[in-house]
Amino acid sequence: MVTYTGIYSNIQEGQASIQTANPTIQDSTTKFKEEAKTLGAIQIIIGVMHVGFGIILGLMNTSIGGVLGFGATSFISGYNFWGGISFIVSGSLSIPASKMVSPCLIKGSLGMNIVSAIFSMIGVILLLVDMIINGNPWQDYWALISGKGISAMLMISAILEFCIACVLAHFATQVISNHTANSIESAQKPASRSDAVCTQAHSGHLRPPLEPVKQRDCTQSQGARGRPTPGAGRARGSNLLASQTFNQA
Repeated sequence: MVTYTGIYSNIQEGQASIQTANPTIQDSTTKFKEEAKTLGAIQIIIGVMHVGFGIILGLMNTSIGGVLGFGATSFISGYNFWGGISFIVSGSLSIPASKMVSPCLIKGSLGMNIVSAIFSMIGVILLLVDMIINGNPWQDYWALISGKGISAMLMISAILEFCIACVLAHFATQVISNHTANSIESAQKPASRSDAVCTQAHSGHLRPPLEPVKQRDCTQSQGARGRPTPGAGRARGSNLLASQTFNQA
């Protein structure tokens, strides 16, 4: 019975190469799953804070009885609303992307996090302007104090949003790049010997190696040498008869 050890060794080598190629993708995907759920929830809270406190800044922006209120450029530009909505959308995409790793969700989360990072930096500038330009003596004191406090809190949350968006965008980029590199490598990699052997085995055209065939040929030739052929026996008998007749003569 002949055993083909080369087939199993090639299959084991192919499985080992697959196992060594997967850990990088698994690590990046695990990090994204762990971070995206928590950070996405924080993004949603920051977005709701921007929308809610933006409405309060809009109410304090009005002047009552000839007394000026708090001049909020962030409310006039609409940052509290389009910025807050973008933060909510980013968090809403990051949470399902952490539960179900899908290329579409991860790419959508990546794009929205980049947009949220840009909007948060714009918001930091606008909120900083709000804190600088306000402070005139003819403004309402309580509106001024409340407006500066809200602007400072929103500015801190905008900086936090920028950091969260950059972290999530980094993890999403790693997951996408690793999956893309893996797909390209698997497409360009030629079929291994184990794959060819498996396809031949399934199709019923598996060819045995040449070494066992040579061993069988050698054994057959050795057996042929040990057996006397009938022609050789007849020749020996005729030679004996000829020698006897020659001696009698």
